[in-house]
Amino acid sequence: MPAASTPFSGTPIALPGRIEAENYDKGGEGVAYHDTTAGNSGGAYRTDDVDIRVTSDAGGAYNVKSIRAGEWLTYTVNVTAAGTYAFNMRVASSGTGGTAHVAVD
Repeated sequence: MPAASTPFSGTPIALPGRIEAENYDKGGEGVAYHDTTAGNSGGAYRTDDVDIRVTSDAGGAYNVKSIRAGEWLTYTVNVTAAGTYAFNMRVASSGTGGTAHVAVD
């Protein structure tokens, strides 16, 4: 049986609500995330290969950094009410041409 990801906090993230990027699921490489470089180059918050650093702004304590094409993160959520939802992302970039993709099963 293939490994499964599990919620970072032990409980699915309730939606509507906020998903903090650094709180992706537990389960490791190829299960809860895919990262193309070894180690956490930001050295903050978690000890796997996803690059996380401390932020200096008022919007949050951590951010996921240095995301490369093909990398991904998984989040287990619980949608508490049927409806139409909007995804808003808080991002920063040192270059142009980046894209984001959200997949919902």
